[in-house]
Amino acid sequence: MAPIPPDRLRAVRDNETLDLGGRVLRFFDSPGHAPHQLTVLDEKNRCVYTGDAAGLYFPGDEILIPITPAPGFDLADNLATFRRLLALKPRALLFSHYGPHERPKEAIERQLIQYPAWDDLVRRFLADRGEDVTTEELFKLSCAGARRYPHDFLRRRIRNSVHGLAVYHERMERAARGG
Repeated sequence: MAPIPPDRLRAVRDNETLDLGGRVLRFFDSPGHAPHQLTVLDEKNRCVYTGDAAGLYFPGDEILIPITPAPGFDLADNLATFRRLLALKPRALLFSHYGPHERPKEAIERQLIQYPAWDDLVRRFLADRGEDVTTEELFKLSCAGARRYPHDFLRRRIRNSVHGLAVYHERMERAARGG
């Protein structure tokens, strides 16, 4: 596979559009998951390509979980991205992995609750109970009923988010101390 030539690449800015001839895509800065994250609204069908900005959705089991990777995750930015996505009133969320979510308002509102809840649980559990117990607690709360997706696979996704939240907390604590 050959890389795309640099002269064919173009950086986009927030709210910039790309007209594909009958289909216009609008790009939105969507930090939180990562500082460089973009979401894309297809103005014709009102669907949003979420990248990883809206978490992970596992159709069939109807599991929706946060994804909070180190080192760039930022909770406040992610929540602002959710509010911005909600204001777009999309017809569907087109996740990068596993499938679309056709009840976007419900999904975004759920993530607006889940992200702070996971953040709080990790803050309370991790130091005293460790990563394994914290991961298992989040698994029980979010994924225990999964039938379609293997439990160990889901636990690995959760563990990545536990680690990302731990790094985020360390970064916030360092910033609060002035360092």
